[in-house]
Amino acid sequence: MLKKLRKHMGDKLDIFIYGSECKYEILTVGCEDEEFTEKLLKRFPKSNIDIIDESLESIENINKKIEKNERINYIHRDIECHICTKKYDLIFSNCSFYKVKDFQGLLEKLYRDLNYGGKIIFSTIVERVHRDNIRESFVAHKYVYPEEIKNMIEDKYRVLIIDEEIIREKNHFSADLIYIVLEKL
Repeated sequence: MLKKLRKHMGDKLDIFIYGSECKYEILTVGCEDEEFTEKLLKRFPKSNIDIIDESLESIENINKKIEKNERINYIHRDIECHICTKKYDLIFSNCSFYKVKDFQGLLEKLYRDLNYGGKIIFSTIVERVHRDNIRESFVAHKYVYPEEIKNMIEDKYRVLIIDEEIIREKNHFSADLIYIVLEKL
């Protein structure tokens, strides 16, 4: 179910991504969604993309599925522990931030990793996923509602987009999702 949810979220997040012929330094957090990575490669044909994931298996899987490309660099690390050696213009994450234990700490870290005017574009599961009236615990953090994110970012980011969505399906599955675009001030 999470794979289907991730694809849905990637398709919707795609609405907020405008490509460019400019050369950007891009960081993608999480790499379970090769379709999303392929879209970034096409939309930003001159840009370098670092893909970070704590799962070596996920990195190996995406490396097999995506055609070899000198613009992609894989980093096997937890984003919360990783110390970036360069600044990024764009940071993307499709349905990976739900695993983060310290969401505010992550936003502060990503702030340091962004160039002035850089953007973070991400989707995440907000609080809960229900299936057959049983609560599944996919989510590590419990405080990423839009108002709380606005409080976390204070004067560091400008909120460009916040979009909320509740997914409900016939099989009694539901999830609360958000899509956010932040710009570093």
